[in-house]
Amino acid sequence: TEPASEYAAYLKAFSLGIKSGNGNAQVVRTSLAHESPLFAERLAENGTAAYYDVFSFHSAEAPNTFRKRIAGYKKPREKAEAQDKPVWLTEARFATSDGVEQAKAAIKSYVESRRAGVARHFYYSLADPMFGVLDRELLPLPAYASLATVANFLGNASYKGEIRYRQPGLHIHVFDDG
Repeated sequence: TEPASEYAAYLKAFSLGIKSGNGNAQVVRTSLAHESPLFAERLAENGTAAYYDVFSFHSAEAPNTFRKRIAGYKKPREKAEAQDKPVWLTEARFATSDGVEQAKAAIKSYVESRRAGVARHFYYSLADPMFGVLDRELLPLPAYASLATVANFLGNASYKGEIRYRQPGLHIHVFDDG
């Protein structure tokens, strides 16, 4: 059997078990770091949309690719009749050993995911030498401060648009007050 059909069977069983214990629990569809839209289509063909509440994806790509990545899932989500389910970015990461670059990427990642229509953004990982926001002694790295600031100011805010200036690359992202 193919991996998508195997996963579909697991998802259905898992969802039925979770919902029988707590009907209000949200089931999040799995996501893979390099999932292809074809895998998502195969899940749709297996009728999984009725068994999850949230569509999710992972990304190790540059934040400016999120809109394109989500657009790649549009057809499978429509096929599954899951286009109205919220989208969560359940594992965002940017590999670099430069703490300042990691901090910048963390902010861009959050802003760009919200710009792409992502309802929830989860950063990967708390303590990891390449991706984490804490060092090996569990002391905060610059990205920790970035994520804390973004969460404080943009927590539940909705993305409203962008203002572009004449100078290339200069723009402002506008959010409501959440």
